[in-house]
Amino acid sequence: MHKRLLLAALLICAFQGHSQAVSKDKWWEVLHNWNGYTPWAEYMQLTAKYMGPNGAPVPEMNKGMIPQYSFFEAGYASHYSTGDHTQNAFMNGTIKVGNRAAINMYFVPWEHYDMDTITSRYVRNTRDFDGKGHAVGDVYVNAYFEIIKEKKHRPSLMLCAGTKTASGDNLEAARYMDAPGYYFSLSTGKTVQFPHFYFKNVRFYALAGFYSWQTYREDYRQDDAPLYGAGLELSGKHLILDDNISGYTGYFKTGDQPIVNKLSVTSKMKTIVNFKVLYQYGLRDWDYASIMVSSIIDFSKVKIKTRKREITFQ
Repeated sequence: MHKRLLLAALLICAFQGHSQAVSKDKWWEVLHNWNGYTPWAEYMQLTAKYMGPNGAPVPEMNKGMIPQYSFFEAGYASHYSTGDHTQNAFMNGTIKVGNRAAINMYFVPWEHYDMDTITSRYVRNTRDFDGKGHAVGDVYVNAYFEIIKEKKHRPSLMLCAGTKTASGDNLEAARYMDAPGYYFSLSTGKTVQFPHFYFKNVRFYALAGFYSWQTYREDYRQDDAPLYGAGLELSGKHLILDDNISGYTGYFKTGDQPIVNKLSVTSKMKTIVNFKVLYQYGLRDWDYASIMVSSIIDFSKVKIKTRKREITFQ
């Protein structure tokens, strides 16, 4: 008797679980007239315009030279757009390898999003019923090679080879693509000195490259895009101001041509830790305004003393 009751309870639980799974997806199937066989990801536009702020961002703008020191940056970002409010933590670190190379890694370990139903169901065609939840982001890995060092009458030139992993989750909510990508770029820059002004060093820089990533389309499995940007950096005794515009131009023209403007202020104190505030807003195909606040550890100022010697970093 007890065995029969236990079996009946298990069958009821299994049926309820199956019914909940069916009902969970049924609303999406009805709303988008699902034909029963096309993969649901093909109903979504997995491009910068129709994803979360970290789903298909413009790669970081380089300035024609490797960083002056190895560092680790950790911060918090808030992104606002019509129908989508997102907050996330981020980590960014660079290790110098000699005087001409460096390795960089960027990662979003936590993201919280809150979309309204118009955005989540009708604009982005997501399968997230309430449009709220959490996600873990992609990992970006970059290798920098400073080909030409800057001299008095010659700008510097740097090659960047980068890759975007498919580590991000929550594709159903249009947060991350679950698809890899890669990019190559050449950046150049020249610093001009103004000794009588507060910002004694002014650096002009520009970038050109190529960006490619995997898609879920049956006709084109890859989207290709020219990558570009230009900016200006003002460096004073205690502050660094930076303003740049960058973007990429995808092949499909379905929201895959974002352009963003980034304006940042970074402290320049003789301490191990400095601070940075960045404001970013979209000019095309990236409908967010973002505020990012972070702290930066300068490893060149970190000294570890042992009994035999003192260890320093680049």
